[in-house]
Amino acid sequence: NGNIYIKLSKNTTHYFLSVKDDGVGYDKDTSSNSLGLLLVNSLIQSKLKGTIHTNSSNGVEIKITWENTYE
Repeated sequence: NGNIYIKLSKNTTHYFLSVKDDGVGYDKDTSSNSLGLLLVNSLIQSKLKGTIHTNSSNGVEIKITWENTYE
């Protein structure tokens, strides 16, 4: 049994989305070119003009940041 944690927050200039699990993680060398990660990276950069950072040292954590230009 694993857990998934999702957090969405914002300040006056940016949105922040964090998705984290407490699983075993993955090997960044073999997974960095997966179709799923390539699609997510492409969508974040082209549609949201945002950034994405991944960490797989203790489970997997993905942090996405984009500008708050929709208000």
